[in-house]
Amino acid sequence: MVISSWPVISPSGNPLASRFLNAIRALQYYERWREGAERLLTMWLSGAPAAVEAQIRDQMLLQGFEMWSRAGREILAMYALEGEPLGVLSNLSPPVPVAPPVFATPRTRVPCATGVVR
Repeated sequence: MVISSWPVISPSGNPLASRFLNAIRALQYYERWREGAERLLTMWLSGAPAAVEAQIRDQMLLQGFEMWSRAGREILAMYALEGEPLGVLSNLSPPVPVAPPVFATPRTRVPCATGVVR
């Protein structure tokens, strides 16, 4: 079993990828980090109950520019070094099953790197 906190966004052919990566890039600039953090939180918390969204947003935004920019820098570095997260995981030897996180698993069957997720 592989557990990763690497954001599993495939940049190729994914209409959400540019929004995600642009928000991550914004974290690198003191003048724009808060805007980038807000955009990421909006993406991540979409559909969450209001109380949950408020609590997570408040806790996450307690972290300042240094923490957010460091996280963004490392995420961008991993994309530059390794490429797409699911592609990297599917190349592990010996192979391991790769599936989306439980909280993001759709209710219908979808293809994934090693087969079909139910």
